[in-house]
Amino acid sequence: MTTPPQPNRIYRLALPVPLYRLFDYLIDDSTPLAQPGARIEVPFGKTVHVGVLIEIATESEVKLDKLKPILRVLDYPPLLAKIDLDLLHWVSRYYHHPLGEVMNLAFPKLLRSPALSTDYAEPHYQLTEVGFNLELSSLKRSRKQHAVIAFLQQHRHAVNVATLTCQTQATPALIKQLCAKEWLARVAPVEAQPLLSPQLLKSPILSANAEQQAAITAVSEQLGKFSVFLLEGVTGSGKTEVYMQIIQQALTQGLQVLVLVPEISLTPQLEQRFRQRFNVAIAVSHSKLTDKQRGLAWLSIQQGHSQILLGTRSALFTPLKWPGLIILDEEHDVSFKQQDGLRFSARDVAVMRAKLLNIPVVLGSATPSLESLHNAINRRYQHLHLPQRAGLAITPEMVLLDIRNKKSRTRFIATLMRRN
Repeated sequence: MTTPPQPNRIYRLALPVPLYRLFDYLIDDSTPLAQPGARIEVPFGKTVHVGVLIEIATESEVKLDKLKPILRVLDYPPLLAKIDLDLLHWVSRYYHHPLGEVMNLAFPKLLRSPALSTDYAEPHYQLTEVGFNLELSSLKRSRKQHAVIAFLQQHRHAVNVATLTCQTQATPALIKQLCAKEWLARVAPVEAQPLLSPQLLKSPILSANAEQQAAITAVSEQLGKFSVFLLEGVTGSGKTEVYMQIIQQALTQGLQVLVLVPEISLTPQLEQRFRQRFNVAIAVSHSKLTDKQRGLAWLSIQQGHSQILLGTRSALFTPLKWPGLIILDEEHDVSFKQQDGLRFSARDVAVMRAKLLNIPVVLGSATPSLESLHNAINRRYQHLHLPQRAGLAITPEMVLLDIRNKKSRTRFIATLMRRN
């Protein structure tokens, strides 16, 4: 009995070229099938490109003898899940931009190269048998070593450097020292598990006023559901404290949080406040970091080793292993709109991403954009108000002065120079 011929297996890819089409490539029957969302290295003209697998087909509009074979599959399993691909397809259609270039934008530069793969990841460490059986009482004189060994004895699985540093304040020198003593060993990365630690906070939460608490409760009750909240608060009203208490609720459920800010200059200040408050791994991504730092931050979130991602507009497309919440601070800022290449609004894409992920998104601002206000008035967004300053902050007194025909000294009139 003759065996029927096997159908041709064809990978249909999106390539980072300015063309509104997909490209077909042949795969060998002996090659394990990749899944949509994986990166594939392929020849393209006289160059080599890294494309994203969109679908597997059995037929092509191009003659089979004209199709080129792939060079290699870079990802098993894929880096982009179906829901990530759905978002990128929507962005391509909505903003009329080639799908391949949109897909390329979803990856940091480190992962756009065929020379590097996801094995280029943050180191993971685990206790050796000697370290696991070590008596903690023998480390009383070395609090730093005690903290690392105690943490790993409690968790009993490999952790990445970001988590180890966050939870125990371990330094590279300390990790190297523990490895030299053969208490600690570097191991291959393992699949992360949701962090459900009761010690999520380094410092206590601040007392919230009635308006802040109403906003915190409203958003927290919608975790696990799609909702858009416009958090409008005057300067000094405590929007950041509202963010952090909502983030705490998401972290308690083992969820990840994406926080976007418009400017790089705002990132260090917010990062410092988050690190002072939360006892979890925090990844940071913006254009002032090196390609390696941004690539590791991307993989840390995508693989679930970090719980919070703080970044600028470019961090928007980073996949979340356990998506829980998206926050845009200063949502009105024009920096959330990309003006070259793929022209898109990070605010609008964030709302669509939250819808696809079925999670809430918070848009915070002291001066909301007209579009957001319009959506709030029409009840597409839930409007949350913080009308007064938080804590002991005092609203500044404002006086309207008529300075016409007033003599000035060093550009200030006498009324402004007068001291109370």
